[in-house]
Amino acid sequence: MNQFEATYQENYSRMFNIGLKMTNNEDVVRDIIQDIFEKYYLRTKNGNSISKPQNWLVKATIYSCIDWNKSRKRFKDYESALNQVSDEKQFAAIQNNNALDYALSKLRSKERTIIILYSEGFKYLEIAEITDMKQTSIGQTIARILRKMEKTLKTIDYEMY
Repeated sequence: MNQFEATYQENYSRMFNIGLKMTNNEDVVRDIIQDIFEKYYLRTKNGNSISKPQNWLVKATIYSCIDWNKSRKRFKDYESALNQVSDEKQFAAIQNNNALDYALSKLRSKERTIIILYSEGFKYLEIAEITDMKQTSIGQTIARILRKMEKTLKTIDYEMY
């Protein structure tokens, strides 16, 4: 197995999980990952080295998903639609175990990125490198985001604990 195949196998599932949490669309995530690996292959084939391939691939996944969400907003104001969810839809979301997805949707894109990376088991140092933040502020940022999610979940009468 060559280096590209090994990198692909080591990173695909993690990239897929992150992309799915950010887009909620498996087909879109598969397309995004295919494009990213194509860029990665061309870049490494031309002799350019990537010092931390996993971080590069995850960062590319995150930014591609953010771009996809932004392009989607041009056609439909996604955020305002989420903010106007009726009580009935909120109840349905809870019944369908989508309460955490609902809370994630209420976060800003950088907050969502940080908490998704944290939930995927990335270390603080890795999260800092991927998000271009200081490592020392990651713990506080995660705690703040979790409190924000807890507050959102409480508004729909969902108990985290």
